[in-house]
Amino acid sequence: MFEKAKWIINSAAAGEDTYTEFLISVPFIGANVKLYISCDGMFAAFKNNEILPIAFSACADMPNYKLYDCFDLSGRVKQGDLIKLQVYHGGADTANYIAAPAGVIFELYTDGNMVLYSDVTTKCRVIDEYENGYKKQITPQLGFSFYYDSNKVCKLPNYENAVLGERPVAFYPRNINNQFLGAFIKGRIIRDGDFTLLDLGEETTGFLYLDITCEKKGNVIISYGEHILDGGVRRKIGDCDFSVTYGAQEGENKYINCFRRLGCRYLEIFADEGVVKSINAIGIYPTGYQTKRKKVKYRDKIVDKINSICVKTLELCMHEHYEDCPWREQGMYCFDGRNQALCGYYAFSGGNAEYARANLVLISKSIDKYGLISLCATGGIDYPIPFFSLAYFLAVSEYVSFTGDRTLSDEVKPVLDKLYTVFKERIDDNGLIARFSAPFWNFYEWSDGNDNYDDDLGKNKNKPKEKEYHCALNCAFVLADIAYRKLFGLPSNDMSKMIKSIALTFENEDGMFRISDKNNKFGCLVTSLAILAGAATDKKKSAKHIADCLKNHNNFMVNPTFSSKGFIYDALLEADISYGAFIVDDIIKTYKPMIDVGATSFWETELGPDDFGGIGSMCHGWSAMPIIYFAKILK
Repeated sequence: MFEKAKWIINSAAAGEDTYTEFLISVPFIGANVKLYISCDGMFAAFKNNEILPIAFSACADMPNYKLYDCFDLSGRVKQGDLIKLQVYHGGADTANYIAAPAGVIFELYTDGNMVLYSDVTTKCRVIDEYENGYKKQITPQLGFSFYYDSNKVCKLPNYENAVLGERPVAFYPRNINNQFLGAFIKGRIIRDGDFTLLDLGEETTGFLYLDITCEKKGNVIISYGEHILDGGVRRKIGDCDFSVTYGAQEGENKYINCFRRLGCRYLEIFADEGVVKSINAIGIYPTGYQTKRKKVKYRDKIVDKINSICVKTLELCMHEHYEDCPWREQGMYCFDGRNQALCGYYAFSGGNAEYARANLVLISKSIDKYGLISLCATGGIDYPIPFFSLAYFLAVSEYVSFTGDRTLSDEVKPVLDKLYTVFKERIDDNGLIARFSAPFWNFYEWSDGNDNYDDDLGKNKNKPKEKEYHCALNCAFVLADIAYRKLFGLPSNDMSKMIKSIALTFENEDGMFRISDKNNKFGCLVTSLAILAGAATDKKKSAKHIADCLKNHNNFMVNPTFSSKGFIYDALLEADISYGAFIVDDIIKTYKPMIDVGATSFWETELGPDDFGGIGSMCHGWSAMPIIYFAKILK
């Protein structure tokens, strides 16, 4: 692919946070028309002056693993059409984007013959309508917001020839279907006055569209969020700014932005005084990965509703890859993705195997300089989480188990070998792996003693750390070892010393496990992992403590969060299959309160928007886990 095409740029738009337009003049058309394209960031292709894109994509690759997309434009373009290819270049690392040289490469085929390709004759321009260069940040994870000024639109823009850029070494096909552009969801005005508040009816992901008529030119600020607080949307939370700015012109204004996908339920419109005459339509064109749900109907109405919302939550977190949440981050965390892939196997026909496979391959390309999986696979800001690297063994093993596709495990074996070596070499004379030191983040879940945020990334990050052992890390290595050897038919490894050390170091006389050897906090997560790893002296006794913690929220053990519930439930079933009914009841007890307050997707934690200083996500992929246990227990 791209033997003739060149990686091209507009030299004036190679800085931070810039927008460039390239022109493709369709020379002639056959029955079959295909556009092959890869670029540094996001792009959208528009035909002539139509407002909706004929093709679009978001960045979900890395400089060392450059993906290209193929779009079937058959019947959608004709000879003489002008395709305006608009490309967004971030130019600065975020948690889900790695800054790389700007540019785009494309080829247009008709009936199998290449008729046009990118080179230095391709016309391009900086899109002056966008304010190029840093404007404002949404979140550190997502990166920049945007300011579009319709008053700067030029009827006869000045185009120049593109120049050659620094071409990626190789290109690989993105082996999943392209995202869809769904039917427009118009926001319903629920408050009008000094600002206008609109309700989309449910959590939605997609591109902002507005159609407004203005008395005069002026700025219109659109804020977006998942809930209402004090009668409106919270725009600014700490150093986060959940808003975009549109510079309106006098008269009719119609605009869609295909470079920043929003996740939200509510939109809030604030304009300079006397600017907006009428709001004709403001809302979202939904985007997402097309799924085919399994036909599942549970007799218990609340179970059925929870399952349905779980599937919807999962779908809202599926775009160019599994993402943690659509509003705040859109990040590809390995552990989140493992949980989401598991849910997908039960939720979708064929388990969405191609999608899961593409995710796992993408993650495998993110091995960092420390030999671990990056914090976010496609991100340039890295605080590696060792626990997440161990979860990758489970994810690959589960994929092979569900699909029977061993080509994936063969492809990523060098990565698994490298990961395994990193951990194996850290086993000390005690038979345990000590906590990782800076710049690593020893995270397990968002609960007391398990997040280690202050110690690794927060206020205590620069304090010297004494040698410390974490129960979760060592149990996870045992599970990773089992998965690794099962995948490749390797002889069983004698893990008895580590398993014995786990029990001696962390287990008390009642069968509860400490989070760390340096404290006396006992946790549901670590006790569950110990059961699964075979370290619990009496797994039924340990399971009873877990069940009591879930039921009574006692003070003896740290309660688990949504992200780890899979380990919790698996441990209970491992100890005693009769815990099935208890698990279903626990899910209902946990999830029904969200439904009772009107949730249309499930939250990051039970605290919802109040968590994490007011930026808790109300749509989080890992919260779809009930799909699995309903399928297992109520089948």
